[in-house]
Amino acid sequence: MDLGLEGSTVIVTGSSAGIGRAIAVAFARERARVAVTYHADRAGADQTAELVRAAGGDPLVVRFALEDPATAAAVIDAVQARWGAPLHALINNAVFWPGGFHAVEDLTLEQWRAPVHANIDGTFAMIQAALPGMRAAPWARIATISTGLVIDGFPGSAAYMTGKAALHGLHRTLAKELGPAGILTNVVMAGVVATRERPPAMVQQMMRSAATGRMTDADEVARTVVFLGSRANGHITGEALRCDGFFVSAVRREAT
Repeated sequence: MDLGLEGSTVIVTGSSAGIGRAIAVAFARERARVAVTYHADRAGADQTAELVRAAGGDPLVVRFALEDPATAAAVIDAVQARWGAPLHALINNAVFWPGGFHAVEDLTLEQWRAPVHANIDGTFAMIQAALPGMRAAPWARIATISTGLVIDGFPGSAAYMTGKAALHGLHRTLAKELGPAGILTNVVMAGVVATRERPPAMVQQMMRSAATGRMTDADEVARTVVFLGSRANGHITGEALRCDGFFVSAVRREAT
């Protein structure tokens, strides 16, 4: 299938490693121009850029920090300076993870605010900054990476899950506002992806938590995102799609 991405301009935030890297490379295989963003791992972003180039894409590396919404405009400025073209796809993969797990009654206000504001405000700022370039394109797509645990719940992660859940509501509103302009916007809920080493017991527990009996592969998420972010996606918008083998947390399973 021709996805209609050759020569298109794509931004993939948080693409110095993991799912973001897989998404960037998958767009490159379709001959897209890909802006790779990073928070602190410039070396990782450079590695992604080399993989993008090797896959047939044209890469650009630029810093973006969710907790600093002003960096969103800098990303757009860099993309326009490099390619001077409309923006066809924005993939919001960057995430602010607070580290550790805390029960609600143990959270300080700052521990609550940091991930909630970064994940909501940073993603919102990136979308808002990108929209003028997307409206100038003949077609445009937005996809944001989330987690099915927003639906299932997970103890100790109230601030993170709240930030992610807010983005689901944002995308449903965007679908209504941007649909008439031909801009389609969706959420992809990725599972726990096998992108780094984990303790064997944890891996086994994660595999048992998925209906498929295995962990999600980053390339599986990437293929889903690339389709939703392409011209071939002609009428899917406002959706939150699970791409996690129906991963349901072990905590919930034990309770049922």
